[in-house]
Amino acid sequence: MSLTRIFFSELPRIVKGPQTKRIVTAGYNTTFRCIGTGLPTATITWLDKSGKTVDQSVDKRFVITSSNKEGNVTNTTVGLLTIVGIKPKDKASAFICKVSNTEGQNRSDLAQITAVYGM
Repeated sequence: MSLTRIFFSELPRIVKGPQTKRIVTAGYNTTFRCIGTGLPTATITWLDKSGKTVDQSVDKRFVITSSNKEGNVTNTTVGLLTIVGIKPKDKASAFICKVSNTEGQNRSDLAQITAVYGM
């Protein structure tokens, strides 16, 4: 008797993308949130508007966290991009949530900081 293993896979998709327009106050933090799913479990990467990966080791104001738990939903990944200490120069900054696994990738609409108030 031989055993047959069946593996299922699912293209990654964005369940809930980040807010597309955001108005923020200088000096405060802001967080973009993205929820993705896929099988195998998807990973979330944040890109700037030029498509370059946001690297928190290069700019310490960026804090990127990810979790594979969203309530009781399996194969779901939640990614957060927090910008610490918003500055006036952050106006017009924009980010993309990229959800990927071995089956492919999917990208969110552009999430933009449209205005910075204060300071």
